[in-house]
Amino acid sequence: MFRICQERAAEAVSLKLFKMGGLRATLAAARLCEAAGIRYRLGAHSGPRLVAAHAVNLAAALPGIWYNCELTLFEDLAEDPWEGLEVVDGVLKLPTGPAAASPAAPVR
Repeated sequence: MFRICQERAAEAVSLKLFKMGGLRATLAAARLCEAAGIRYRLGAHSGPRLVAAHAVNLAAALPGIWYNCELTLFEDLAEDPWEGLEVVDGVLKLPTGPAAASPAAPVR
């Protein structure tokens, strides 16, 4: 990301938590983009709601996001052991409690 920003090799980028190496690295990449004047967004986060919860919290900390983020791919999973994030009428609804994702209650 540093090289892309240094060379102004892109007008915009899609940052992905897994490909960037986690939350800290993605935050650092976003800050580099901001300093270089390169637009950014959070891209497809394939995985359970737990991954989406990380991305949602990161998105809340990044005021420079310029385009819609892909944070709801957990809907495509056949089984997701986490709960807390839901999509209602095309809108990601956040929980009102302290956790954005928590383990689902075991089925008895």
